[in-house]
Amino acid sequence: MPPTPKAQDWQPILDHLTGSLGAIRELQNYLSLGAAAVSAPVPVVPIHDTLVQYWLGKMGPFSQTILRPLAPNVNWIDKPTGKSFGSSDYDKTIAGAWQVAFPDFREDIVNTIGNEDFLVVESKSSGTQSGPLRVAGTVIPATGAKVTINSAAVVKLKAGQAIQIECYYDIAGLLRALKLIPDMPMGHDETGPTMPAILHASGFQGTKATVAPGRPWPPRIGTPTAMGHGNSPAAKANAEGCKAIHQAFIEHKSDQFANLIAQDSVWIDVPTGQVLNGAAAAATHDQGNWMKAFPDSSAQVLNLIANEDWCVVQHRGFGKHLGPLTLGGKVFPPTGKSMEMQVLDINQYKSGKVVLIRNYYDMAMMMMQLGLMPG
Repeated sequence: MPPTPKAQDWQPILDHLTGSLGAIRELQNYLSLGAAAVSAPVPVVPIHDTLVQYWLGKMGPFSQTILRPLAPNVNWIDKPTGKSFGSSDYDKTIAGAWQVAFPDFREDIVNTIGNEDFLVVESKSSGTQSGPLRVAGTVIPATGAKVTINSAAVVKLKAGQAIQIECYYDIAGLLRALKLIPDMPMGHDETGPTMPAILHASGFQGTKATVAPGRPWPPRIGTPTAMGHGNSPAAKANAEGCKAIHQAFIEHKSDQFANLIAQDSVWIDVPTGQVLNGAAAAATHDQGNWMKAFPDSSAQVLNLIANEDWCVVQHRGFGKHLGPLTLGGKVFPPTGKSMEMQVLDINQYKSGKVVLIRNYYDMAMMMMQLGLMPG
């Protein structure tokens, strides 16, 4: 006869279930589905869904863009929310709702990176909300606001077909543009390590008018298409370099960033468009605002996509909000809540060091997890 479980053996399971119930109640509040919802909150998750369904309704053109056929059972993963969509989930009704709200919405592919197994496609989408936007039973009247959404899709290939697409983007910028949340920056609040007003080799143009116009977004060195081999010595070296950068973050060894990131590198926080001095910003971010708010923060590398000139890193960042968090100039006291972010870092290499970093993540989902999303 098996031994009778002791009370302490059930505690981890009880804690997990209690946390899950709390998360469900909070999600109900945000979606106005539960009795506890006392006001009409910003419908964050439904706006994610509406945008994703719009993209899913345009998978044919996406296939033409990446020059790869989509597998019959292609899997789309929305990284901000973690939701997964199969080929049978394409809902053109919701896609139509987005098109009604943004009839001039268009997307431009601005950069493509790849090797034998993956493609990474960076896009810039824009449109004007000249029609009503319907989400979760709520109608957002036409605002006339112009919105821009920068996104990146990681496409997994097998036998010449795209079998999985993971999409990264930030919805907080859209909510700010539509005046659904305050118009405040929500990215890196570190001060000091910003780039000087010069035309960087990557194409970044400063605010001074003394330099010639730079290249179109996003700043880069070379051509907007970089295909290569993932198993070449240079690609392997780039991947090892990115591993070392993340290990320095995890171990909080900020002095190592200067050995891995070029002194004149540029770090672009894509959701906010903020341009930072790469190595200095990495050290400040590790030791400054982020570490004060999440002293137990860490990261886990999920995938590395490298070729001779680039290395793309898919990773998750996580931690518990135990200290003051500065966002948009406002200080949020500790909530004690845990958060997890899905992040995509796109790193360009030259002479063995990173010269350009573009960082994709969704600030809205982080704020929602911490209960900080303003109504």
